[in-house]
This record gives sequence, structure tokens and C-alpha cells, in this order.
Amino acid sequence: ANNRKLLNTNVMATIGGEPITSKTLDDMEEVGFQRHLFVPSYGMAEACLRVTLAVGSEVRVVDGAVSVGFLPRDAVTGRSIRIADGEGQIIDDGLVGEIFIAGPDVSVGYWNKPDLEHQFCCKLSDGREYFATGDLGKVVDQRLYVVGRLKELIIINGRNVYPTDIERIVEAEYPDIVRPGSTVAYQRTDSDIGLVLEIRKTVAAAELFPELISADSVRRLIFDANQVDVGQMIALQQGTVPKTSSGKLKR
Repeated sequence: ANNRKLLNTNVMATIGGEPITSKTLDDMEEVGFQRHLFVPSYGMAEACLRVTLAVGSEVRVVDGAVSVGFLPRDAVTGRSIRIADGEGQIIDDGLVGEIFIAGPDVSVGYWNKPDLEHQFCCKLSDGREYFATGDLGKVVDQRLYVVGRLKELIIINGRNVYPTDIERIVEAEYPDIVRPGSTVAYQRTDSDIGLVLEIRKTVAAAELFPELISADSVRRLIFDANQVDVGQMIALQQGTVPKTSSGKLKR
């Protein structure tokens, strides 16, 4: 009750460290946080932090991904956001590609790292140079949706698979067994993936998890949802999966 009262006193909550899911919004709303007070955003140090943000009624959900704001008006802000394929061709709305940004607040490079300067001068099919963010996203109705990282993309039999989709399915199916935020899906071969799970301490201590979750049940779950085969599954003790200082997975 006290937590609910505290949440009701909040004015605004900006979320921008990781891609945001509709489940996050639902869970927070369930414990008393008003949905219209969420401000999903997208940003990075290379663009002086904020690139876009969505406020209140602007927030939309498409395929489980939460919008992080409208595309900026080039003529007003001088900033451009484009979604392009691996050949630098700007692609149609609704298609997933790499997010590229340009503008007066975008850095020209990294200090003493000239070997990375190519990221800041990627020429796209419109003839303009952009910074390649390495993030994957799409645009729907002028709103930006971030779906993952390019370097984490899994390609199974020529089809793109986003590891976060796999990880969230498993964590949602086994919330009392699998520790949230610690599941890792990765490319194992051209035709299947590997999966690492962290088992909650209480379950592992009681040695209950073999009875509550099996490799076969996880394989069926993932195949039914994503048509992806799991070639290997590893269950680890809580706190084993390495993370960054900010709590992100060290993929």
C-alpha cells in the first residue's frame, strides 16, 4: 500500500536505458503508476543524450515494442533520423533496419579513436552523412520504435531473430523460476540458438527447477512462438550471468 501511494505521487518517469516493452508499462500500472506519466525515450552520448521522447498519449505499442517519440522535424531541429539497410538504402516505414542520426548535436567522432570515425560519416541513399547508431528500429506513423542491437541480431536460416524476443518469452512463461533480466539467447549455429537461464536462488536451493522447467518444455515454447530451434540450454545459479556496472547483460 505504501509503495502504491509513493508511485501515485510521481509526476513523470523517463525510461531510456534499454528497449521498453508493453509488459513494463502494464506491470508498473498494476502497482499504481499512471500509464500517461511514462516518458519512453531514445538517446546516446554521441547525440548529447536525448534523440527522441514520447509523452503521455503519444506512447504507442506495435508488436510489443513501445514508441520512443516522433521523428524530429528536420527543418526545425536540424536533426534527421533514418532507417536503412546494410547497403545504406533508406527503407520504407514498418521495416526494421539500422537507426542512423544526423544533426548539429551529433558528435564528429570519438576522442583519440580515429579507427571508429567511419561510424560518423555513413552516407545513405539520400546523399547525406549520418552517424550509425548500431541500434535496430523501425518507423510507424512517424513514431520511432527500437527493437534491439545490430551486433546482437540472430540470423536463423536467413531469417532475422531478435534475442530480446526469445528472452522475454521465457521469462514471462517462468516468472517464479527464471530470474528476470538474466536470460541470454545467442546464435549457436546457422539453424539454431543457444539459451542461458539464471535460476532463482529459492528454486535452485530446493533443487526444484528440474521438475518445474525442462529443456523440452522451453524448446517447445520458443519454437511455437518464434519457429526457432534451441540447440543448447544452460541453467546457471543466480548472479552468474555477467553484467555491466549499470546492470545490462554483457552479451
